Amino acid sequence: MTRGENDNRMRQAASELLRIVYLSVEPLVPGQGPHTHVRIVADGLSAAGLPTVLVAQEIAPGARKSMLFRLWLYTRLTLAALVQLMRSDIAYVRAHPAALLFSGIARIMGKPVVHEINGRTDDIGVTYGLPTWVTRMLRGAQNWQYGHAAALIAVTPGLAAWVVGVVGDDKRVHVVPNGADGTVFRPDAPGGPVIAQPYVVFFGGLVAWHGITTMLAATQSDSWPQGVLLVVVGEGAGGQAVAAAAASNRRVVAAGYLPRAAVAGLAARALAVLCPIEGHGARSAGGVAPLKLFEGMASGRPVIVTDLPFQGDLVRELDCGLVIPPADVGALATAIGAIVADSTRADAMGRNGRIAIETRFDWRYRVEDVAAVLRDCVAARRSGGRQ
Repeated sequence: MTRGENDNRMRQAASELLRIVYLSVEPLVPGQGPHTHVRIVADGLSAAGLPTVLVAQEIAPGARKSMLFRLWLYTRLTLAALVQLMRSDIAYVRAHPAALLFSGIARIMGKPVVHEINGRTDDIGVTYGLPTWVTRMLRGAQNWQYGHAAALIAVTPGLAAWVVGVVGDDKRVHVVPNGADGTVFRPDAPGGPVIAQPYVVFFGGLVAWHGITTMLAATQSDSWPQGVLLVVVGEGAGGQAVAAAAASNRRVVAAGYLPRAAVAGLAARALAVLCPIEGHGARSAGGVAPLKLFEGMASGRPVIVTDLPFQGDLVRELDCGLVIPPADVGALATAIGAIVADSTRADAMGRNGRIAIETRFDWRYRVEDVAAVLRDCVAARRSGGRQ
């Protein structure tokens, strides 16, 4: 190769370089799904040759987040992201109404913005019990962002269909499900505390819609199998209820917050991984795709999930676990009993889940999907196409 050819190739590579700013205005709590999702995607994009600057704020598990703190945080992160946007080709935003100012200025600057959608906007109102007029304002702020986005990435087909209804355009909407890191969550993961008795495990935020009350009640059911423990990993509003149950019920173990490697080891040695998400209003209308579902599958253990859009359908399709009605104490206890009664079947379901991670749902595939969307948006922008 001549020096001139090499210079041309270097100039072409430089022109094709894709620099990304990734903004999450919502605080990230270690041990919870959003933290894992954002970190893995940001690191994966950079590792794939797409330099990515993550603008986000981690907060300690259990830390209180006042409205004043949130407003201060939203402002600080927006300003930091705008500084990075001047050096970037595209913005990738974890969808949130508070990203409105950032999205608006990015549009003025002519920089494409891609929004990652993990739930409907109205879910915020349900989660925090907001007045209807506040929810309506948040919906308007978010819908404007969606309407002017270069592309929209939804984590479930239900959310994709919902946002198509919002923007009236399916060409910009893509489905990129969640996934798992199959190198951390695996059948031989060694981390975490060793528990002598057989157990099922739940890990994640201890919030109402994760079925905390249902799980605790199930341990009191006559159908709960003898000698089996419920191990609960995580922190949140339901933490006091879990601690109280652990103090009075030998079947409950409150593990509190644990790092991912420790959670992976607990999951690998569990009888099953629980994902008993409940509707909690209309939060699940667009489908649910919790990280714990994929991480349980990656661990090679059967998952027990509630019959909600996407997660219930996926578990049935892959035959990687059991599907039960939401908030059904007896059904949960019975499902755990079925896992205990037929270990051969349970192991087969666990293998099915692991194969699905290795072939379809490892994070490396999800990062490739996101990268493809971002590259297409920048290519369209550089060629004079629609933002």
